[in-house]
Amino acid sequence: PNCRCHHKIEFVELLRQPEDTPDLYADEDTALTQEESEEIEGESAEEHGSSMARGDEPAAWGEAPRPVTDADRSELVGYAESRGIHLRGFEKFDGDTEAVKEFIDGMHQVASEYPEVYTAYRGGLQLVYDRHMSPDDYAETGRHTSIRINAAAYRNRAALEADYAERVKAGWFPAGTTYLNIPHHEMGHVLDNVFKFKKSKVIAGVDTWQVSQYAFTSPNEGIAESFSSVMAGTPTPEALTIWERCAKIVAERRGAR
Repeated sequence: PNCRCHHKIEFVELLRQPEDTPDLYADEDTALTQEESEEIEGESAEEHGSSMARGDEPAAWGEAPRPVTDADRSELVGYAESRGIHLRGFEKFDGDTEAVKEFIDGMHQVASEYPEVYTAYRGGLQLVYDRHMSPDDYAETGRHTSIRINAAAYRNRAALEADYAERVKAGWFPAGTTYLNIPHHEMGHVLDNVFKFKKSKVIAGVDTWQVSQYAFTSPNEGIAESFSSVMAGTPTPEALTIWERCAKIVAERRGAR
């Protein structure tokens, strides 16, 4: 599902930078403060940023495939830190470790091509385990470089995979994408935050319904869904047009530095 089409190779080569990926967070405390925990509980998706809504059908998430030990949590933190990603809120993580590792891998795949995401904002690139998110969201991205995943959705990889596949079949998410493209979608929002895409121009004249129904809901989602489908290797011409315009803005931003 993550094959590289020739369009994606062209963009990656155009935008690749010879920068090392820094390990920024090895000495930082991964615990959420009481204030941060309350902030998570009190924020709505509108206030916080862009959520990846899964549509109108009620969620039916499964249970974790096995008990999670302290050793598992420690290993997960190290796995993320080795890829320059700072975990938050995972002290009581009880979900599917493999599903979270896949999410981390997806974030790192994008960050390796766009290393600006590591240093654009104070705190670096973060992944937050959110127990208070709406059950109808997979994940959401804030205004900077922090992504939150739904603790319920990431409790069971098989259930998540099946749920996403049903949404693709219904046309809500782009054809050809899988649950492995959820982090790509969220990183599309992160790239938007970092490179300041001109949404009205990027989307202008493009029928985002041809990307996905979710892409049609807003310019923000049009960009993120287009990036997700490009990363999956199955973009429609409309998705490709949107991401070509975004890629041009990235190149311009890099050239101005």
